[in-house]
Amino acid sequence: INRPEFTPEARTPNPKLLLRGYERAALTLNFIRGLIDGGFADLRHPELWNLDFVNHSSQSSDYRELMRALGESVTFMETMIGHRIGGGEEHKAFDYARQTIVMATIGAILMGLLVLAGSGFILTFYKLSPQAMADARIILRVIGLVMWIRVTNMVIIVGVLRAGGDTRFSMFLDAGTVW
Repeated sequence: INRPEFTPEARTPNPKLLLRGYERAALTLNFIRGLIDGGFADLRHPELWNLDFVNHSSQSSDYRELMRALGESVTFMETMIGHRIGGGEEHKAFDYARQTIVMATIGAILMGLLVLAGSGFILTFYKLSPQAMADARIILRVIGLVMWIRVTNMVIIVGVLRAGGDTRFSMFLDAGTVW
C-alpha cells in the first residue's frame, strides 16, 4: 500500500496502490488460468505452446525442434507403457515406468545443477538493479533446487499414470499442482 522508496511521502499508505496491486494479481492469476485451460502447459501437446516472440528469434528452429522432440518423447513413453498394459504385461510396463522416472529425475537434477551453477551467467543477459539481480539469483537457485521435484511429478502424471489409463487421479494431481 506504499511505494518502495525510503522517503516519508513514499512510505505513506495509499489505498489506491493496494487496489492496483490486487487488480494486477487478479489479472496475472486469470492469465495463468487461461494458459493452463488452453493447454499451454500440457506436456502431451508442446506444439501448442505458441510463443509468438520465438518466431522472431534466431533460435526459432531450435525451439521448434525441442518441442517436437519433447512431444515425441511423451508420446513414446505413453505408447510403451500403455501398450504393455494392454498386452497384459504389467510387469514390463512397471519396469518402463520406473526407468522413465529414474532417467527423468536424474536429468532434472543435472539441469537443476546447471541452473544453480549458471545463475550468475544467465543474469548477465539482463539489465537489472542490484536488488532485482539479487532477487533473481535467489529465484533461479530455488528453481534449480526444486526442478527435479516438478519434473518427476510431470513424468509420473503425464507419462506413467495417464499412459496406464488412470486419468481421474491424474486430473486431481494436475489440479492440485496448479493450486
